[in-house]
Formats: sequence, C-alpha cells, structure tokens
Amino acid sequence: MPPPPTHSIALPGNRVVTCGEYGAPDGVPLLYFHGFPSSQAEAEIIDETGRELGLRVLSLDRPGTGGSTFVPERRMLDWPRDVTAVADALGVGRFILLGVSGGCPYALACGHEIPERLAALGIVCGLGPVYRPELRAPMRWPARLSFGAAQRGGFWLDALYGGPLGWVLARRPEAIMLLLLVACPPADKEVLRERIVRRALRRGALGALGPGTRGIRHELRTYAHPWGYELRDVRLPVRLWHGTDDATVPLAHGELLARELPQAELTVAPGEGHFSLPVRQRLQILRELRDRARL
Repeated sequence: MPPPPTHSIALPGNRVVTCGEYGAPDGVPLLYFHGFPSSQAEAEIIDETGRELGLRVLSLDRPGTGGSTFVPERRMLDWPRDVTAVADALGVGRFILLGVSGGCPYALACGHEIPERLAALGIVCGLGPVYRPELRAPMRWPARLSFGAAQRGGFWLDALYGGPLGWVLARRPEAIMLLLLVACPPADKEVLRERIVRRALRRGALGALGPGTRGIRHELRTYAHPWGYELRDVRLPVRLWHGTDDATVPLAHGELLARELPQAELTVAPGEGHFSLPVRQRLQILRELRDRARL
C-alpha cells in the first residue's frame, strides 16, 4: 500500500510541518496526534475506519519527526500555533482532535490554547505529566530511565540516545517492534501481529527515527518538564479511554487525567493494552467523537 498524500505547510521562520491525509478526503476534519516515538504514518491504523465514518484524518508530524523542521527551543505550548497554521492552510475551521499516547500532552495543550477550534477532544491511552514522580513510578524501567535522564539534563539523555542505542534505533527502527512483542501483554501481542498495525507502527517509527534521534531526545525533554499549562486549566470537555492492561502508559495516567481535568469522562477498557485499545475500539471511539462534534 503506497503512503498517503502528504502536505508540506510552510510556517514562519523558514520551517515546515508535514501532514498526511487519511480517511475520507471530503469528510469531517479530524486531526490525529501520533504517539512516541512515532510520526504521522501511525494514522494508517484508522484510515479505513475514517473512510467508513466520513472523517478526513489529518495526521501531523511534530517538529523533528517526518518532514517537519526540527526546532531546538520549542515548547509544548508552541505546538497549538503550528496546528492553527496547518488547519488554516488546509481550509479547516473547527475540527475533532484525537491524541494517542504521547500525543496526549500536545492535544491538551491545544485544548488549553485554542479551545475555540476544537469541536471534540479525545485521548486514547494518554501519557500523563511524567515530570511528576507518581506517574513515572508505575511505568516500566526503560521509560523511567528515559524520562529520568531527560529530567537530569541533556548530557544524560544524549549519552543514552545519542550513542550506540541511538545509532541502532535510527537505522533499524524495526527493533522497537521486537521489543514491543517481547514485553507487552497478550492483547497487545495479538494486535501487533496484524499486518496493517505492524506496517503503520514501523512507518511511524521510521518517520521518527529516520532523521536521527535529535527530535525524540527533544521530545523526551519536553515531556519530562512542566508542560506550560495545568490540567485544571483545560476547561473544555475531554473524552478519555484507557486499558486496564496497558503496560506502556499505565492506567494510573488515565485516572489522574480524569481526576484533574475539569470536564473529563474516562472509559476504562478491561483487558485492553496500549496498542489493542486504539486498534480494537477505533470504530467506537471515532464514531463517538464524530457524533459529539456535530460538524
């Protein structure tokens, strides 16, 4: 299957943000924020479902991934301005926003900064504020190590991801898939054997790591320090889904988001993992967001 059409949107400062199109070309606009480490190609997982539901899925590469320009000093709250510029360039007014895993903090940043553009906001297996120790504690040791290195400073993070590990990941991103299959719960292992899921995640990893590890190192630092806004200040309704068996971003993250976001509704999915939930329940999730939006 060939890659989808990709837009390259010019931004101030001689930058570009790249955006892949999935789903129905003339459908209701839905912006997809990919996980970590990944890129816009991850949205292939919802391509067919988007066509079925009449959703025009626009999946954006964050700075330093895919074809989007790396920005050394970028902050979490810089992203909503880029999102607005991309939406304007593509003729999109209000839109549905779906953040998956590491896309969650960026989606909530948009809920904080540009709520008037969001017709509905959904978060699936969302990464919580990992600069808080209580959310790092239940995560697996590689995540704790990575976020801890990101908090301690650039030297430790560069030593971890800029050396041999970074070299391997940048050239063989499929190694991530092998690690996932070894360490994930049964529900995730099942969906990760599906060809379309493996292809989308592999293409997503290639987009994140193909340019090198500079982008993902910066993103880790961004996650591991205060995001520039408080959850209590995201005032619009937020729909959350999280699996009980999520071993990558534990359920404690979804529960904290549900407690601290003023208008949050959380669905806990028994037996679902980090990858199985957005794959197995994509039809229900996307249909609900479409119906909430009423665009």
